[in-house]
Amino acid sequence: MATPSGEPADAFASYVALQTQALDIVREACSGREELVQRIADLELELNVWKDAQRKEVALRENALRALHALEDSERLAVCLIDGDACLFNRQLIARGRDGGRDAAQALQKHIAELASKTSTGNGKPTVICQVWFNKQGLSRVFQEMGIASDATFSAFIQGFNQAHPLFLMTDVGGLKEACDAKFRETLRMYARMMACKLLVLGCSSDGGYAHQLQSLKTEALDWKVHLIRSSEVAFAIKQLAIQEVEFEDLFERKKLIVSMPHTSSSSLSSMPTAVAGPSELKWSASTLSSVPKTPKKGTAAAASNATPSVSTGSNAGVAFTPVTATKRVKDKAPISDKENGFIKITGKLRAIDPKKPLSRQNPPPCNIFYLIGECTRGDSCPYAHDYRLSAQNIATLRVDAKKSACYTVTKGRPCTDPLCVAGHACPAGLACKFGSTCKFPASMHPNGKFIKKGTRSPESSGYDTESE
Repeated sequence: MATPSGEPADAFASYVALQTQALDIVREACSGREELVQRIADLELELNVWKDAQRKEVALRENALRALHALEDSERLAVCLIDGDACLFNRQLIARGRDGGRDAAQALQKHIAELASKTSTGNGKPTVICQVWFNKQGLSRVFQEMGIASDATFSAFIQGFNQAHPLFLMTDVGGLKEACDAKFRETLRMYARMMACKLLVLGCSSDGGYAHQLQSLKTEALDWKVHLIRSSEVAFAIKQLAIQEVEFEDLFERKKLIVSMPHTSSSSLSSMPTAVAGPSELKWSASTLSSVPKTPKKGTAAAASNATPSVSTGSNAGVAFTPVTATKRVKDKAPISDKENGFIKITGKLRAIDPKKPLSRQNPPPCNIFYLIGECTRGDSCPYAHDYRLSAQNIATLRVDAKKSACYTVTKGRPCTDPLCVAGHACPAGLACKFGSTCKFPASMHPNGKFIKKGTRSPESSGYDTESE
């Protein structure tokens, strides 16, 4: 009997092998399913957590914005800060006493409210706040000397101003140095950073000492809310900041107040009345310094009286004292003509220099910038003195000494374009310079652009041995 063929057995074996491979493939494919399912579940949970956090953040942001808008709409502040020694109210208002003070407050409130409505957004009228700091004793004596108002009338003006509005206040800070400045600066710093404060009206433009703080506001981009009251002449340092100004017509003095004082000798300036008491720095105007004549000859009384400069004082410009001879005292107490411009305030006494020491050895030395130009931008922070009584010869000495310091611009290789620069633009010793490369003037500020070699002085030679910088 024939043996069955082996082909069916081989086919079955192949079939079993293929099924086994297919089963392995399916088993391998399904082995990671549970892991994938768990991973998907974890990701969905994490996504829900982030969605929930995002919804909470959106809700918080919307609530904060609603609160901010509510704050802006419900309370807006318009703040007026005035240095009363520098920015004086109109003399006609002061002369009217209580009624004048009340009218001044009402007019100021009206002007500030109108300005706030033009410069800021929001619903409703802003809350207007005004603070004025001043030296009452000093200003009162000045007003009496000029025949503007008695002490009682000035006191009545202050009372009328304070009673006219619950948020308007005139405060007597006395005659202490920088008492007014300190209160003004700290209050300005507080309101400038307050979100609710949308307007700052400042009466301080005649005092260059405030320039630094105003510059800080510009740096912090807060100057958009600042307006300077246009009263007397704006200080040079503040004018350079180009801060917007506002004028309140007939509310503040636009003219200089000049008070005559007796002058019998060269030391009478030290005995001037404490009209605007307080040892603030004394200032001489640039025009005064440039016009001080030399010591007159004997017998020329008129020349002697002209040789005495008018004294303008203080970091706040408010009142000027003009010395007169003892034989020519001013008897007429009527107000000075309106032809005078600007404000200058006197708040202390001039002091004499020590004749045994050169100007550079005084303690402290006089400020070159102040006496030669007429204004020091550093104000109260200046380490040099502004209150010496200097003669024309002293001023000439200061001018020579100032040339011994190299101009910073020229030392950097740039031409100096400042017409008021008092520093030296070349070594004052010239070819006679004996310091060589140690000279504080660079080589470019010496003849031929080179240092003069030490120990080489030959007047007969056309040139000197030099060494490069």
